[in-house]
Amino acid sequence: MGAILVLAVAAAIALVSCAGTPSGGTEAAQTSNAGQFHGSGFAACPPAARTAAGNAAKSAGQRLPAVPLTCMDGSGRSVRLDQLTGRPMVVNLWASWCQPCGQELPAFARLAASAGQTLVVLGVSTKDDPGRAVAAGRDVGVRFANVFDPDVAVERSLGRTNLPITLLIGPDGVIRHVYAGPVLTDAALAQLVQQYLGVPVR
Repeated sequence: MGAILVLAVAAAIALVSCAGTPSGGTEAAQTSNAGQFHGSGFAACPPAARTAAGNAAKSAGQRLPAVPLTCMDGSGRSVRLDQLTGRPMVVNLWASWCQPCGQELPAFARLAASAGQTLVVLGVSTKDDPGRAVAAGRDVGVRFANVFDPDVAVERSLGRTNLPITLLIGPDGVIRHVYAGPVLTDAALAQLVQQYLGVPVR
């Protein structure tokens, strides 16, 4: 009976979060260029805000790392997430090999569609294979902007090891909340956005 209970607990934990390396390792994810994401269907990444430097000087608090990551729209453009300030932002760290990530990605797609210009929704494909990441996004209808993070720079900066992770970030670039709980539904995600960013979601 004890062994059965241990197995049940382990299975429940696996459904809540994903950790470790995907099968096949990360060797295929060490390079990221425009060709690997050509035709991905992901939107262009938002531009750096002109007020980024001023906001950084005025507001104290944890921010996204100052690391250039490739935008997955096929342009090959690099963006620094710490410079994407000016609007409230929801950032979701996910991977194609993470089952809970796939379960909640459609909620982020619907949030991006309903929020319009009031909110930036950005995905961070973490420790993944470029082709698998694009295919996974297509499978669940993801069209919002994504960046590629094969070296887990964002996850490391947060001191976390399990996916998915959702960040609620204010217009000043400061992380207001880090969520790493059960799979997010539309209602739960809308509640987080309202509570930490003050943005009502229809």
